[in-house]
Amino acid sequence: GKTRRITTTPQAERSVGFSPDGRKLLYTSDRDIDWDLFESRIVRAEDKTFVDAAEIAESVLLDTDSDLLQPLYSPEGDKVAYRDGRNAIKVLDIASGTITEALPDGATYSYNEGDLTHTWSPDGRYLATITGFSLGNSETVVIDVATGERHNISMNGFADTAPQFSR
Repeated sequence: GKTRRITTTPQAERSVGFSPDGRKLLYTSDRDIDWDLFESRIVRAEDKTFVDAAEIAESVLLDTDSDLLQPLYSPEGDKVAYRDGRNAIKVLDIASGTITEALPDGATYSYNEGDLTHTWSPDGRYLATITGFSLGNSETVVIDVATGERHNISMNGFADTAPQFSR
């Protein structure tokens, strides 16, 4: 198949993911001292894929003073869940720019980048992740995105990792 370079920067980009409609790419980049959220989109309506698009526009989705990592579009594509400083999970409402905290920084601990995961429920109402220490007794929690309420659904003496919702 064909490939196409989307960015042309000397800095690193990672955690790349497509929007639900396939017309946007979400990723992190360390272009200005820390990792921030970027989005590239297909500009022309008649272009169907990134590979064949005549024009692609990039924008900064969110720039803060901390590292923003592992961004994921919600199933509707209207929100982005991401790790703030490796541990906390925050949710960005793209249209309003409102940021809410889904999981506070002290609820879990990352030993290295990417060792903690989070995922959206198919209806976009919940996030699943782990709390505690990934090398010890971590627990799977489901977080209500609207209220921030956390539900420990595993409650066991074992280390839980990488929870997922079924479809």
